[in-house]
Amino acid sequence: MKIIVAGGRGFCGQQMMSDILNAAIPRAFPSAVPVLVSGGASGADVTAEEIFKASGFEIDRYPAKWNDLTAAPCKIGTNRYGEKYNMLAGFNRNSEMQAQAEALIAVWNGKSTGTKDMIDKMVGAAKPVIVYDYFGKCTAVYNLDMETTYLSVN
Repeated sequence: MKIIVAGGRGFCGQQMMSDILNAAIPRAFPSAVPVLVSGGASGADVTAEEIFKASGFEIDRYPAKWNDLTAAPCKIGTNRYGEKYNMLAGFNRNSEMQAQAEALIAVWNGKSTGTKDMIDKMVGAAKPVIVYDYFGKCTAVYNLDMETTYLSVN
C-alpha cells in the first residue's frame, strides 16, 4: 500500500515519527505492506524515509522540481542567491504524490502550507488521511472510520 508520510520541515523527532508510524499503520491499515511515498523534504519526510529504509521497506521519492520553470502551473520567484525557481514546485509535487498514493499520514504543526495542501488534496480525492501533531496526538481522521483516540500515540 502506497502511503504518503508528510509534514513540516521543522519536525525532527525520529522516535516520535517511529511511534506515529507504529500507531497508524498497523491500526488503520493492518494488512498493508507499506511503501513510502515521500517528497524528500527535510524534516518529517526525511525522518520517515530513514525509518522505512531501516525497516527494509520500499521508498518512492518525488522531489519538488524547483528549477523547472516550464512546469504548469509555475510562479517564478528569486531565491536569496538571485536564482530563479518555481515557487509552486512543492504544490505540483503534492499533486503528483496524491495521484500515486492510497493514503496519507501527516505530521502537521497547524502552520505548514505544504502539509495543509497535501492534506486537502488527499481529502479531496476521498483517500484516507490521518493527521498528527508534533507530539503524537491524532488530531483528525478523514475517509477512515476510526476515532482519533484509537490512533494517538500512547
